[in-house]
Parts: sequence; C-alpha cells; structure tokens
Amino acid sequence: MRAQLCDEGQGCCLIEGDIDFVSVLALREQGEAFVEQAQDSCCFDFKHVGKANTAALSLLLCLKRKAQSRNIAITFRHLPAQLNAVMGLSDLAPLFDAS
Repeated sequence: MRAQLCDEGQGCCLIEGDIDFVSVLALREQGEAFVEQAQDSCCFDFKHVGKANTAALSLLLCLKRKAQSRNIAITFRHLPAQLNAVMGLSDLAPLFDAS
C-alpha cells in the first residue's frame, strides 16, 4: 500500500502504508505542511505503517527539524519495529519522543 498522511484532527496525523524511497518525498512535503499549520504541538502516528526503511528515518529527521524551526513540540507514536532498529543502530533513538 502506498503511504499517505491523514489528518486525524487535534494536531495528530496518521501515516498509513509503506514508507520507502518512492513515497518519502510526498510524505515529507505533506508532513512539513502539517507542521506548518500546527499551533503548539503536533503528533505523527505510525500505527498503520507496514514497512519502513531508512527513508522513514530521513522523514522523521526532516519533520523534527521543521518542528524545531517553528518551536513546535513534535511526537512520534507507534514507530515500526524496523524503524526502531535502525534508530538504535545509528544512536538516533534519543532524538525522538516515541511512544
């Protein structure tokens, strides 16, 4: 399934599908636009993501950087196991508030 973002309201965005090098550019554009509209905080929920490779890690870093540039608190929920493993190997896990 091709990845997409769905605005769940109240500052939360649901990500669905597989995140790969083909889908990540559109997700980045949509995600950064979502962060632009945020008031004080925003959340990205990955509970419906199937596969996620290192492109997903790039997406997290871009969204985090965008949020920091606007002083927006950002959280990531239900990160896929593959993504947590990549973050652990690269010592990036402490950068993300993942639940």
